[in-house]
Amino acid sequence: MAVFRVALALFLLAHTTSTVGAAEISFLCTDALAPSMRELVPEFEKASGHHVKATVANAGTIAAHLQSGQLADLGIVLPPAWDRLRQDGRIDPAVRIVLGKVGLGAFVRRGADTPDIDTVDAFKRTILNAKTIALRDPAQGSPVGTYMLALFDRLMLSEEIKPKLMLTTHPPYEEVIRGEADLGFSTLTEIAAEPRAEVVGPLPREIQTYIVFTVAIPIGSGQRAATDEFLRFLASESSKATLRSNGIDPD
Repeated sequence: MAVFRVALALFLLAHTTSTVGAAEISFLCTDALAPSMRELVPEFEKASGHHVKATVANAGTIAAHLQSGQLADLGIVLPPAWDRLRQDGRIDPAVRIVLGKVGLGAFVRRGADTPDIDTVDAFKRTILNAKTIALRDPAQGSPVGTYMLALFDRLMLSEEIKPKLMLTTHPPYEEVIRGEADLGFSTLTEIAAEPRAEVVGPLPREIQTYIVFTVAIPIGSGQRAATDEFLRFLASESSKATLRSNGIDPD
């Protein structure tokens, strides 16, 4: 019994030592980064002893949450939102880290014919020939939907597209996969992560845009030391390799 008590005491001591300083990091993560984080977060948790509680949303929704004062330790937003949050005193102005960027692309249901969008003219023909086009509604904070509607307007396609445009409250994969829309748009990363969708291609270079994933640290973060440790982990070369494998450009 004495040996058991000693062994138990040593176990408890070792367990206590390994968990001292362990923290739970509240992380507001964008949809496009989610595939990478499903790989990276468990690696970080195993190495650090910390726990990352990730909530996935689009960048616009995350910015709105931070603007409203929602408690979090780390959020990913776009550069214009970061500037607004800094001006309003919502985030630490000294921390502006770009984790990476990703372009936009078109997709169809897997197995469907893939139209040509290699050039701007081909893109316009494909848009005009499509029966229904699905986008996430900009009212949901979607940067993809916001950009694509502005692009259609810039290319003077808005009037032709209006009758066949389907705006969704979520990324429009189900609508395309079920055949309710024959063409959808999203980030290249998210398209690649959806096995039932097929990438048509990135937007042509002349009309491409990039979603730039910018770190925002809310004022009043309760786990700043652990969050800084997480950010150092995400900046490592091994983490960058994981981001690249999931279609994110970290450079």
